[in-house]
Amino acid sequence: MFKPDHLKTDYVTMVSLNIRGIQLGGGQINIRLKPLFDYVEQKSVSELHLQEVFLYTVLDEISKNIPRLIHVVYERGRFGPKAGLVSFFQKEPKKISFHALSPARLASFDVFGLIPFIHKGVLLSQFSDGQIRFNIHLSPNHSGDWNTKSVHTDLIERQLDEVSVIFSRFISQAWITNAVILGDFNLPQTTDTFTGFVNRLHLIDAFEGMQTPTYHTIFLPKNRTAHQIDHLLIWTRLESLIITSSLLFQYPFPWHNRKIYVSDHMGLSVKVKSAE
Repeated sequence: MFKPDHLKTDYVTMVSLNIRGIQLGGGQINIRLKPLFDYVEQKSVSELHLQEVFLYTVLDEISKNIPRLIHVVYERGRFGPKAGLVSFFQKEPKKISFHALSPARLASFDVFGLIPFIHKGVLLSQFSDGQIRFNIHLSPNHSGDWNTKSVHTDLIERQLDEVSVIFSRFISQAWITNAVILGDFNLPQTTDTFTGFVNRLHLIDAFEGMQTPTYHTIFLPKNRTAHQIDHLLIWTRLESLIITSSLLFQYPFPWHNRKIYVSDHMGLSVKVKSAE
């Protein structure tokens, strides 16, 4: 069976993080994201997929701090990358595309893209060796209740259906060997909606069975529970893969006389290698 070149000998290391771009200006982004920059360099990360990069000034600051990932992928928006989605690669993609997802009610009125953080989408990167990546960000469920039908759950289900259509269209092509869907789903792993999506598309959940929330409780309103809402899902034609997963930035780091969180989300790091 054909193996993509970068799965023949070495692990591919992928990292995904929602950088908490709602701060927009970044809040000294170079300081707050320093542990991310260090991790990318020290662990020889192959790919970095970010959500909530809303401004070009923030994108420029991140880019200059991760020189090993020279190929920067995004769709241009008014003030920054569309839907805040950016992917960085060592290897140059063959083709990229952006797909907007069904908007929340407020986003449907923002026709000029003046409120970047309410727009959601899929950033797709294709490689000549049959690899494909889907960097996604779905709408949040502000109620915190995924068991009761609401405008929030209906919107997320609709967005997942749209992701499914895009995904199925691409993997139906024989030259696609491996695909990864990763990012901020805003959807807990334990919900029927999430498990149905994974099963329907025959995906491997790199963090299956993990009980640790990927959102820091300190950033939630009182009486709200944090969940595992960031995911990395793998589809492959290979018979077996070796997958090693870990959570990043689970704790704040010291800075002068205070402690700083990298983001309100934890990061995902996954190493993948063919076992054949």
